[in-house]
Amino acid sequence: MVFQNVTPHEVSEMAVSFTNKDKIPRMVKVCMESSPYFQLACPSDAYHIVPTYATARVRIRFTPDETKDYSHELVCITAKERIVVPIRAIAARAVLDVPDHLDFSKCPVKYSTQKTLLVRNTGKLEAHYQLSTQSPFSVVPTTGTLGAGDSMQVTVRFHALTTGDHYGSLVVCYNTGEDSIQTNLHGEAVDLNVGLSRNSVEIEKTSITMTNHTTMFIKNRSNITAHFQWKTFPTEEHDNKEKRRQCRLLHPPNEVWEEKFKEMIQMQKVTQFFEDRSVLLSNVVQEEMAKVQQDPLLFSNDVFSIEPM
Repeated sequence: MVFQNVTPHEVSEMAVSFTNKDKIPRMVKVCMESSPYFQLACPSDAYHIVPTYATARVRIRFTPDETKDYSHELVCITAKERIVVPIRAIAARAVLDVPDHLDFSKCPVKYSTQKTLLVRNTGKLEAHYQLSTQSPFSVVPTTGTLGAGDSMQVTVRFHALTTGDHYGSLVVCYNTGEDSIQTNLHGEAVDLNVGLSRNSVEIEKTSITMTNHTTMFIKNRSNITAHFQWKTFPTEEHDNKEKRRQCRLLHPPNEVWEEKFKEMIQMQKVTQFFEDRSVLLSNVVQEEMAKVQQDPLLFSNDVFSIEPM
């Protein structure tokens, strides 16, 4: 038995039926533990005779004193068996109405495409929600409050760094702890029709210390503005590999650490002042590694240059 959308101090009633499927009448006792919220409409522990193939109805009254979930149980005892009927009362809930699916279809790779959803709270309580997704999808807002019957706009963005199909989910969680709901997300990232006027560049013979140049074009045949950079490496994966290599080179060898430790001990003996130089060295290394991570690794060459970069 389930009482739904219950309101404090309002009386609700629900009936449960017991059918005698035997060929003889049965004696039935219906009982329920004492509760300030649930009461039997008939005397508890009373015996009832249920004729053959007849049905006996028992009514339960429920009176909550606050907006929360309740549970109890009704027990039916016969000469042959003991039947336990669980009783649940579910308080009013906040329910955000989100679609089952959201499809971005084909979108440019490395470009942010967004869709706006109109989300309504169809429940009877104010919703305290959290929204979350997984890369390459993102959502705004991520947390908030929405009153019963109110609506809001939710923006979902798709920004893929690689071509192909991408899948994810928009998950809605409530602070009341009930099961989350989700929207399935899909987007297909494709290359824009952007290309170079030529795949190779040859510059005419140039005297030493003199400068020469040539011109090439980037052609954007799409209807989307393309932002570009001239990079040293062809992909983000190659960029990350190079940054890891540079970071490894920044780590001083063990001999350097040992030397700094000896200097620290020697200085302490002479000046009675303790200065952990290994910590100072570690801080310097961390600062240099942070610079490496922030480096966009744009094209750089001692002989050739590109404008605009």
